[in-house]
Amino acid sequence: MKRCAILLLFAAMSCLRAEEPTGQVFQLKYADPNQLREVLSALGKVDANSQLKTLTVVTGHEAMLAIEKLIKQFDVPPPPVRNIDVTIYLMSALPAPATTALPAEMESVVKQLKSMFSYKGYQLIDTQVIRVRAGQGGEASGVVNNGSSVGGAQTISQIKFRSASIVPDERGQGIRIDQLRVGLKVPIRVTAPGAAQTSVQFLDTGIFTDVDIRENQKVVVGKANMDGSDRASIVVLTAKVVE
Repeated sequence: MKRCAILLLFAAMSCLRAEEPTGQVFQLKYADPNQLREVLSALGKVDANSQLKTLTVVTGHEAMLAIEKLIKQFDVPPPPVRNIDVTIYLMSALPAPATTALPAEMESVVKQLKSMFSYKGYQLIDTQVIRVRAGQGGEASGVVNNGSSVGGAQTISQIKFRSASIVPDERGQGIRIDQLRVGLKVPIRVTAPGAAQTSVQFLDTGIFTDVDIRENQKVVVGKANMDGSDRASIVVLTAKVVE
């Protein structure tokens, strides 16, 4: 399209001096009048009105025809903004078999985990789904099921990433998550030196990384001991493009 526009531009310029100029007003729907004015000014006198989204053109007949074609090429709707659903699963890896069943969607992940680690059981403790526009970031937080609880204070999950982007490749479509941070705020009791009573404070723990995944693929992002117990927390991520 750009090559065609350049050819039209040069063809019209050759006719400018041989014709009597005429005037015409073009109403734009999508394009920026000032940007189009810069493109079309070589073909004649062009005035832009940003508030009315109009171009007022004075030029010869042949150049005017070329301008009409160029405006039709450039005054088009922008490509639709696509959304991405990012799903984070927080799992506990336990030294003993789990007492609760896992969702069927996690069976393949648990099979993979059992081949990697020696834990006896796995338990889903939190799920967060964040929908963002492609190229933008998101964050979420929530109370963790079966997490540490001290003095009524519960464990809080925290998820944040700078951006989720669509990455086309030879195999189709991938998704890149930049600066993913998944962590827990774990309540602990703290006794200050010389104090008679304890207080509840939160210990921040987590995993920070970048991730490239295939659409709808479940990936084990990392494993860490986030709550100070003999169990580990495992972060699993999946993402999909929403049309």
